[in-house]
Amino acid sequence: MTQEQVATRGGPSTATLRLIEGASLTTPRPKSLRQLETALYWGPGSALAIYRGGEPVILDSDPLGDLTPEEIRMASVFIQVLRNERARGERHSA
Repeated sequence: MTQEQVATRGGPSTATLRLIEGASLTTPRPKSLRQLETALYWGPGSALAIYRGGEPVILDSDPLGDLTPEEIRMASVFIQVLRNERARGERHSA
């Protein structure tokens, strides 16, 4: 899934997504996390859970019907980026 597709599905702007993917965003805003959940069809609180080291709740179906199973799996990239960012933030505060 491209940044444009994520943004079109209600996710954060492509500029915010670039910051997330580039691990340049130290603390994602709650609004951005909620938007990411909407776009990737994760349950509420999933993005924050990932940021804290947990796992997302992937909802059973895509209400818009325009995501393939592969695109849903690609959301794991965001999981890793958010975890890396969290670890980076912890190293800087130590």
